[in-house]
Amino acid sequence: MKKILLCPPTYYDIKYEINPWMDIDNPVDRSLAQEQYERLKQTYNLLHVPYDELLPNKDVPDQVFTTDTGHAEGNIFIRANFKYDERKKEAEIAEHYFKTKGYSIHTLPEGIYFEGGDLLKFEDTYILGWGKRTSKEAKAYIEKNLDVEIISLELPDEAFYHLDTCVAPITKDVVIANMEALTSEGIKSLKHHFNTIIPTTKEDNELLACNLMNIDGKAVLTQGISSTLQAELRPYVDLINTVPMSEYIKGGGSVHCVSLEIFD
Repeated sequence: MKKILLCPPTYYDIKYEINPWMDIDNPVDRSLAQEQYERLKQTYNLLHVPYDELLPNKDVPDQVFTTDTGHAEGNIFIRANFKYDERKKEAEIAEHYFKTKGYSIHTLPEGIYFEGGDLLKFEDTYILGWGKRTSKEAKAYIEKNLDVEIISLELPDEAFYHLDTCVAPITKDVVIANMEALTSEGIKSLKHHFNTIIPTTKEDNELLACNLMNIDGKAVLTQGISSTLQAELRPYVDLINTVPMSEYIKGGGSVHCVSLEIFD
């Protein structure tokens, strides 16, 4: 990974309800969201992780969740085909950004949905979640565009609708997962590809524990994650930083959702 793409929460708010986390009667505290955003940037600075920032657009209140806009790798940007109309402009903004950086833009056929939060890459391992936001058929197109093989997992849970909300590779052999958000076939697949699965608890899932950033063996997680889970992770990561993300959880995302990874 060479850098991260962020977006300041200038216009971030709950203007509609398209997932179980969102409640228009529980609006974003924008001042607190800005404080939490600055804290995340400070964490990336401490870890020497380079990042860029999109220019906020007042018409897209979910623009802070940059990861959902697609997948950036090499000189390719696979643009999201968002399921909901409310979010489609985010993909247009991301496409413009990557075009100006010289990326080749790849788009899936109309009617085949793909959202970036459903594609995880760890070293040479790729995992795609499908079901709630991404179409099962997206796998073949992404494999062709990237010339890779992808592990595919069905996501049946309404609340953990993106893969990065319920699965996080920690090493080549270790993954943490919200087992309740996966099918029995999905769990079998994870067990086949990873030697160790660390299951998350209901309490940690409420804080989107799996929605973490794993940067060169250093993990950045939501503040409030249980000491038990942190202890289980410590044998596999060098450093664990926790960042307050309460305002972003209101929209259904946390650390990973707001941090689009741009891979070399």
